[in-house]
Amino acid sequence: MNHPIFLQWNCRGFKVNFNELSLLIQNHYPVAMCLQETYLKETDTININNYMMYNCYAQTDKASGASSIAVNSRYFHSQINLKTNIPGAAIRISLHKTTTLCSVYIPPN
Repeated sequence: MNHPIFLQWNCRGFKVNFNELSLLIQNHYPVAMCLQETYLKETDTININNYMMYNCYAQTDKASGASSIAVNSRYFHSQINLKTNIPGAAIRISLHKTTTLCSVYIPPN
């Protein structure tokens, strides 16, 4: 197995920068991606081919901040429920050893 690639990106809007994210996936084919400032709302439908999405949404009426993890579906993984007020998503993924990924967004204020 080649070295796994993990991507971390402050995307400043998942939907408006989806084409750029698609290029990153094509070029690097990451095992998982930690994304911050996704600006996603619970009502948004998000789909990346061959990836499972785990989203943490902003706790406001408008889309702001928030974070997500996208993990390649071919890897065994499970979601971890965080017990914190900091918006974030977390997973445990099995590669050659079990790894935990956490994607958080800490607002500037």
